[in-house]
Amino acid sequence: MSCGAAIVFAVGGIFMKLSVGLSQPFYTIVIFILCGLGIVLQTLVIDRTDLGSGYILVLGLEAIASVFFSIYLFNENFSFTNMVGLATIAMGVVLLRR
Repeated sequence: MSCGAAIVFAVGGIFMKLSVGLSQPFYTIVIFILCGLGIVLQTLVIDRTDLGSGYILVLGLEAIASVFFSIYLFNENFSFTNMVGLATIAMGVVLLRR
């Protein structure tokens, strides 16, 4: 369920980019729907885990998914520094699950 919440939030980020600052009504509506669904899923995750680890787990997974989406869908740059940061986030997610 953590992965589901993270993916929903990350896909919401794609629509944030497509909404061009909330100026595109369709994409803006989709943002609010996805954020609402993500909140529901994250609430269910937090209900079953500790607040700190459950919340940060979803945020970490969302960050990882968002980076991959930004690279593959929007051809955004990914530097060595970004790679180190992403690896740090991934390690934090792994440590939270232990």
